[in-house]
Amino acid sequence: MLLDCPSIVLQKDHKMAGKITAAFVILVAVAFLATFDHVSCSPAIAIGYDPRDICIENCAQCKKMFGKWFDGPLCAESCFIQKGKWYPECEDINSIGPFIIKHNNDDNN
Repeated sequence: MLLDCPSIVLQKDHKMAGKITAAFVILVAVAFLATFDHVSCSPAIAIGYDPRDICIENCAQCKKMFGKWFDGPLCAESCFIQKGKWYPECEDINSIGPFIIKHNNDDNN
C-alpha cells in the first residue's frame, strides 16, 4: 500500500535525478580541467586559425580600403616570410608604409 503512494515514488525519482545531475556536472568539470592545461596559445590559434591566415586577411582588408595605392601581393608575401608573427594594421601608417604605392599625377587609372 505504501508503494502505491505517489509522494513516495516522487521522492525516490527526485533523489535519483539529483544524483544524475551531480554526476553529470562532475563529469563536465573533469573533462574541462583535463583539456585546460593543453591550451597554451592565443584564442585564434586554439580554434584552428593559422597566424598567416589572419595576416593575409588583414592585407586583404587594407587592399579594400586603399585600392590601387596598396600593394596587397607584397603584403601577403611578407606574411609568409614573417610566418604570421607580424600583422598589418590598416590604420597604422608604420605598419602599412612599406606597401603604400605612389602613383604619378598623370596616371588616371
